[in-house]
This record gives sequence, C-alpha cells and structure tokens, in this order.
Amino acid sequence: MATAKEFAPEHLHSKYLSILMEGLRMIATVKKNTNVLQHIMGYFKQRLTPDEKKELMEIIGDYHRGLIPLIVP
Repeated sequence: MATAKEFAPEHLHSKYLSILMEGLRMIATVKKNTNVLQHIMGYFKQRLTPDEKKELMEIIGDYHRGLIPLIVP
C-alpha cells in the first residue's frame, strides 16, 4: 500500500492477512506456473545471453508439456 502510513498497524496487519489468505487459496496450475516462469525470465532478460534465453524457453516449454518437473526451470 502506497498510503500505509495513513492506517493503524492493526488495520494493515488485518488487510495484509486477508489478501495473503486470498492469494494462498488460488490453485497453482501448470499454466499459471509457466506464466510466472516466463515473467521471471523477462525480469532477467537483459542479463541473459540469446543462447541462455533460448535454453530457458525450451526448459519452460518442456515443463509446460509435462516432460520435466517444476523444480527444473
């Protein structure tokens, strides 16, 4: 919250827990995990060589197709 200082700590704690629990109720799926992996890769895109990007995209694709477990990418 950009305006966190405007709220009492108890209110922020309650709101944070509410949003956290809402997020934890979401079911992780291969599709969602693949999307997250692609976004993470985007964060590092300027630090990866073209060969590293290609390899990572292939690994993410293999995960998406069920060929390897999530731990690999």
